[in-house]
Amino acid sequence: MKKKTQYRCNECGYMSLKWYGRCPNCNMWDSMVLIDSTVRKENKKITIVQLDDVHEDNYQNIKLKDIQLNRLFGDGFVKGEIILIAGAPGSGKSTFTINIMNNLNNEKILYISGEESALQIKKRFERLSYRENNTDLMISPDSEDIIAIAEKEDYTVLIIDSIQTINSSENRGVAGSPTMVKFILGEISKICKQRNITVIIIGHITKDGNIAGPKTLEHMVDSVFILDVLDNNMRIIKSVKNRFGSTDEMLLMNMKSDGLDIVDNIDAVTLTGTGGTGKAITCTMKGSIPVAVEVQGLVTYSKYGIPQRIASGIQYKRLQMLLGIMDKYMSVNLGDRDVFVNVSGGLGLDDSLCDLAFINAVYSSFSNNLIANDTAFIGEINLSGEIVWKNDAIIRIKHLKHLNIKKIIVPHSADIDISDLEIIRIKKISELENI
Repeated sequence: MKKKTQYRCNECGYMSLKWYGRCPNCNMWDSMVLIDSTVRKENKKITIVQLDDVHEDNYQNIKLKDIQLNRLFGDGFVKGEIILIAGAPGSGKSTFTINIMNNLNNEKILYISGEESALQIKKRFERLSYRENNTDLMISPDSEDIIAIAEKEDYTVLIIDSIQTINSSENRGVAGSPTMVKFILGEISKICKQRNITVIIIGHITKDGNIAGPKTLEHMVDSVFILDVLDNNMRIIKSVKNRFGSTDEMLLMNMKSDGLDIVDNIDAVTLTGTGGTGKAITCTMKGSIPVAVEVQGLVTYSKYGIPQRIASGIQYKRLQMLLGIMDKYMSVNLGDRDVFVNVSGGLGLDDSLCDLAFINAVYSSFSNNLIANDTAFIGEINLSGEIVWKNDAIIRIKHLKHLNIKKIIVPHSADIDISDLEIIRIKKISELENI
């Protein structure tokens, strides 16, 4: 056993052999504290198991009643999975969690709160029409209490609201600080993995949009879901990490006084239903589901000297690239024009097969050409001005046909033939001027 003096920053976890009044790593004052750094060397029994000896006889997912929720989480929850649901204050994290609880089938649930009283939680559950009876409440901000209950009781689902309010007597950090959050999550994760308890953790997002706490927090959990606020009381939850499912899944929900309603027909929100100048319809994939979206473009003469390029729903650099391709291969001069593009419904598009729709929306506004509301565009644009086809575009075209789209402009190499649907094939974007 060795002894040595060490100091640790309560804010960022920086370790030092000497004390500093100001942490050299995060620049916080008076955050360095002396820690017990006694190092013990113990002989531990190490268990090695052959992969063929691991059986799935008793393996079961925790299924959810709602099909859309099942899809979002990857066919339900895996037992022992640690799930982080993060969002800005007021986005509806607790409300969404209660929605999940309502869709669990006879699971024994422990709801842990570190900041609200039992009466406050009960009032919220009543307002949101919580129906399950197999739920216990625990009001405690101490991680030691959580671990003790998890070891003793037979709960299958733990819900922690929120991780930033939980502290530990074994860590001298402040509740919500990166070192405290990391320590608590590590301890809870350890016991819940051993006992196959699914844990849903509610976390906060900072003002710059990042999950509050250390970046390692996202690596320590199995799944991360971000809840965002859209216009008109709409909420969107996106999967950004999922070890047991797709990382492209999303759900659109409508916030009401009695909770969140999942929107089954996302197309009704993302499409305006009217054609016109500067509007082009395309289809993207959000996980396993196709979603039709309307891309809007506006081109006007610049009044401020330097032309503006404003992008909403598409990466700014990709917009710059597409405008450069238009300038090179089409009779379009945007050097003295402001260009604005937007994706209706507040969805973000990081999908190259939507390139053709963006170019058509901008060109339609530039040339004052109307685009019919039964026409759609699918295709990726390369730097040579050619339109590229991908095989996964077929599911998008079939989805657009169900939405009464009559005509679709696709790349020349597209090998597809669908009845009652007019397919127009073009090779280069310069051919758009003749359509």
